[in-house]
Amino acid sequence: MAKQKTFFDGELTVSTLTSAIVSLIKIDPSLGSIHIKGKFSPVREMYITTILKLIAQKKPKKIYPSQSPSDFNSSINIVRTLTEHKPVYEEDFFGDKSNIILLPMAEKIDKTLACFLKGKMESSEDTLFIALDESENDEFVHENISHNITFFVSLDDVRLGDLKNIKINLRKIRAARKNLDKIVIKKDILSHLIGCSDLLGISDSRVSYKALKTAKAICSLKEKSLVSREDINLAVSLVMIQKAKRIPEITDMDEQTQSKEAEEKNEENSSEQNNLEKELINKQMLIETIKANLPRDLIEQIIKNKLQVRQSGESIGSGEKNKNFKFGRPLPSIRRKYSSDKKIDLISTLTKAIPWQKLRNNTLKKTKKGLVFYPDDITIKQFDQKSERVLIFIVDSSGSNAIGRLAEAKGAVEILLSDAYAKRDNVALISFGGDNAKTLLSPTRSLVAAKKKLSALPGGGGTPLASGLLEANKLALSAKNRNIKPILILLSDGKSNLGLKGEPNREIAMRDSLKIASIIQENGLTSIFIDTSKREQQVAKDLASNLNGKYFPLPKANSESISNTIKNSI
Repeated sequence: MAKQKTFFDGELTVSTLTSAIVSLIKIDPSLGSIHIKGKFSPVREMYITTILKLIAQKKPKKIYPSQSPSDFNSSINIVRTLTEHKPVYEEDFFGDKSNIILLPMAEKIDKTLACFLKGKMESSEDTLFIALDESENDEFVHENISHNITFFVSLDDVRLGDLKNIKINLRKIRAARKNLDKIVIKKDILSHLIGCSDLLGISDSRVSYKALKTAKAICSLKEKSLVSREDINLAVSLVMIQKAKRIPEITDMDEQTQSKEAEEKNEENSSEQNNLEKELINKQMLIETIKANLPRDLIEQIIKNKLQVRQSGESIGSGEKNKNFKFGRPLPSIRRKYSSDKKIDLISTLTKAIPWQKLRNNTLKKTKKGLVFYPDDITIKQFDQKSERVLIFIVDSSGSNAIGRLAEAKGAVEILLSDAYAKRDNVALISFGGDNAKTLLSPTRSLVAAKKKLSALPGGGGTPLASGLLEANKLALSAKNRNIKPILILLSDGKSNLGLKGEPNREIAMRDSLKIASIIQENGLTSIFIDTSKREQQVAKDLASNLNGKYFPLPKANSESISNTIKNSI
């Protein structure tokens, strides 16, 4: 009977991949964390059940996105305490060894809970965390979670029949576990792993460390004592690829160029050339190994830079989060002095007061029944609310830009206006050209009014860039005072020939523009500068630097690419 191929033999199916992951987790439990991408379905439920049966029989605990870090403290159980008339404490959620913790809808977990879970993942080595990711479009699991999870499995296009052959070899796993501490890693292998991290744009040492531990487990499972480059490459494909910031591309060198260079180089440099070619081949082999061992769609996502565009809790929707004491999404309560504009968190207050009742009653020599509260017991509810947002478009309609890119700029703004309307953002439109700058449209959500003003935008005349920036600064500060977050989007070639006082002098005009740009930066305003000139110019870079904004030179852009650039930046 032919030996069944495994993931380590180059057989890539969901069964072989899962068998490999489960085997490695059982060899080294500190690797125990899996990121499962897939919608809720019988396939996903069967997959989770299979994994839990293979790893442990223990019933998993669940942490939901709506929960807060304070929910997992070893705190007072209010109901039992009031019923039994004595302090009764909750069990520590993370107290048990060899816990299994499921994170349903992991893409919905916000930054606060993600930071808390990051600490638990780093300190709870025997705990298996399974993140269930149902994300789509602009949703992503927060990097505090995703970067601490070792393995990734996608269940897209997987059927129930594909899960039948998930098996592990317990005899080999037991032997590998005993042999794990004897595995040797040479210096050149460590250098190879560091090179892999650099190729993939990974700077987080924790990811590299987990890849190294995975390579040791792979080596031990293969019944070897020395980690090889092949082990490292397999570990990289399992651990690093889904966290990569880039997929490297190695272009083949032209044969004629190689021959010319070979003739020009002397014999002393030939050995260096051979080493360089050898290193190039090693890198090429690594990349091919990576591409061969993971789902194709995942690599395409990384190439398109979709995995790390935004983190959960920081999605594209309108506005930014503000804490308050009145309304919004509930946050953990805090100790604050009570006032009429705040709400007391009764449960949290009781939790803090109850453990001290016996001592307080004895101290005060109370005769009447009742709870004794001190000011420090009072906790106040706080909430998280998103503020509104206004996109302020500052469009260069002067002669220099009208000749070049005004049509593309108009098209880009029109696309962005539709996008802003869908997200319920406010939009405003400022035009500068001729001898002044005008607010053509004050902040509004009216798509019709915005498009009407945009279509009537004239072109030609001088370039009063400083006046346009000053007008935008005033409008942005006015919005900020009304708790609306302003984002300035400047579409211009960066040239200016009219100063604030109308002087037709390029030197004065640029000095005034840079000065207003610095004021915008000092006011803490977010800005994006789209350079619409045909080629990059230093004057535009200087302006972007003074704005401290994101700078995008788009010499060959059309309206769609300009709008996509802005959407990916706000």
